[in-house]
Amino acid sequence: MNSLIDNDLVYKDNEAPAILLEEDYRDFQGRDFEILGNMLTGLKEANIKNIIIKSMSPQALTGMSEYVLNKITAGIVWRINYEDLLKIYEERRELPSCVKLVLRIEENITNECLNSADFLNTFCEKINGINRNYYKISAMILNLNTNHLVNVEELLLNVYNRTQITLTLNPELDADKGLHITWAQLDHLYRISIEINKNCENRTAVLMELGILPARLLNEHPCNGYVCFKHTCHSSKGDVPRRLAVMRDGKVYPERKQADTNLLIGDLAENTLENMLISYKDSESHELFKQISKAVHIKWVQTSPFRVVPWGHLFSEEANYANKTTEASV
Repeated sequence: MNSLIDNDLVYKDNEAPAILLEEDYRDFQGRDFEILGNMLTGLKEANIKNIIIKSMSPQALTGMSEYVLNKITAGIVWRINYEDLLKIYEERRELPSCVKLVLRIEENITNECLNSADFLNTFCEKINGINRNYYKISAMILNLNTNHLVNVEELLLNVYNRTQITLTLNPELDADKGLHITWAQLDHLYRISIEINKNCENRTAVLMELGILPARLLNEHPCNGYVCFKHTCHSSKGDVPRRLAVMRDGKVYPERKQADTNLLIGDLAENTLENMLISYKDSESHELFKQISKAVHIKWVQTSPFRVVPWGHLFSEEANYANKTTEASV
């Protein structure tokens, strides 16, 4: 029982598994390549087809892509910020065929678009020029806080109608970061996205970020929240985390970096992805992941008065609460 297949650890396509490189890479060094090599060992066998990069310099991406190219069938989704996009366009930098560009619109750019019609016009013109003439931009992620809510619907319609590029909403949900969006406000954003999609020929004009899911979907198909799986699931989805957040030191967590280290999936500085997943299956850490997922479903999903659930955020909150409770009882 020493393979992913033997341990029933091959992800299905409908699970959309992904590796998330969570931290900032301004360069790519020797230890990074060692961790990357361990990550690649088992990636194809596990049927993980996407590596999502949240922050990386063009130079680091080039180094990583040359190492990855022809070794995996996965695509690299580069969530590039506006400044880096303009830079690589000005340099006419060639990108490997495996790289898929998603523009990450930071909150300061969102502010400018909302407050200046001239900036918005220039922004859309530049995006269209780049998209038509050089790089294909598959989507745009709009980072939002409470300052952006008043005119956000008008902004979304304006940008989508001008660029015809799908917009993904990424609201700030962490209370400790300030200007965070409440659950009620998140529900309002979701309602806006539904209305815009209804009024657009392309019904995916506006989407919600990973980890933000419709409450109806989670209640009718709880496999999306890891509450049922395999033989008890209509689509045979598994109970192993589908989004593996990899820190720069090689540590891997479900969804994103978790305060509770008991949720650690493994360490790619010490193990390959294949061996890490096999060791993780049915471990104490895996059982804790399933327990917290079930707690989120019972405590939040089933009782939610809203149409949408910030599942990934609630998982981290519930995990943090459980960890503090455990520490207080010791």
